[in-house]
Amino acid sequence: MIENKTMKKKYVYWQDDDMWLGYLEEYPDYWTQGETEEELQENLLDIYQLMNIITKETDPHPTENIQLLQ
Repeated sequence: MIENKTMKKKYVYWQDDDMWLGYLEEYPDYWTQGETEEELQENLLDIYQLMNIITKETDPHPTENIQLLQ
């Protein structure tokens, strides 16, 4: 039996004028933004995926199984 577990990642975010800015605590040097908080979260997940590709880590959990924690 394979259990589908959700990986949880913490992030820091704030609103600056009409944009949401933030970064994953695991990668504080890589900021992103979005017009909505939901778009910011999507962009943070993209950063997570890209960083795993760059560092050649194998991610056993697809992006849809990652939960961002504020």
